[in-house]
Amino acid sequence: MMRPLTSSRVPAWVAALLSVVAVTPVVLYAGMLAKSGWRSDTLGLVLSRVHFAQDRGQLELLGFEYPPLPFLMLLPWPTEWWALFLGASAAAALVWMVLDLCFERRSMLPFILLVAMLWSPFGAQIVAGDFNEIVGLTALYAGWRQYRKWWETRRTVFGLYTGLWLGLAFYTSPLGLALALIAGAVLHLGRFENNRF
Repeated sequence: MMRPLTSSRVPAWVAALLSVVAVTPVVLYAGMLAKSGWRSDTLGLVLSRVHFAQDRGQLELLGFEYPPLPFLMLLPWPTEWWALFLGASAAAALVWMVLDLCFERRSMLPFILLVAMLWSPFGAQIVAGDFNEIVGLTALYAGWRQYRKWWETRRTVFGLYTGLWLGLAFYTSPLGLALALIAGAVLHLGRFENNRF
């Protein structure tokens, strides 16, 4: 029998404060990169395709792009700054969810590892240049959390939420489907310590 998820949650003000503290250095560094004119290949491709479709007034030109959501998320304001905002928001949401896991498990190790990744050059790259990857990773993690809830409670609504989050990950990041399939296969393979995840 699996241990049910605890209903205790990290206080919202603590999670918000730590999320802002974790993401602020990355945003400042990525903002300096954007101000100096740096742009990743992925972001350049997405922005050029969005500008191409907007200039011609034919948004259907984006119809055959995969994954489609990065192009659609940049339609309102196709700039590096909007992409940076989307990446930073997704990173803050991911930090918030990991803090919830840390509070549940009584261990800060996942939070420390996530912050170490975010504060590395890779973290700045993924937040500023490949915002779709951090959005996809956040959606994948949210789907995994919902899957855990479904596995422990067997309530169908959590299965529905899992599918919605994994669908968002699939349409946001090319890695979303592969990671979702791997995670779904691995979660059933072994016995977990003390019957917990």
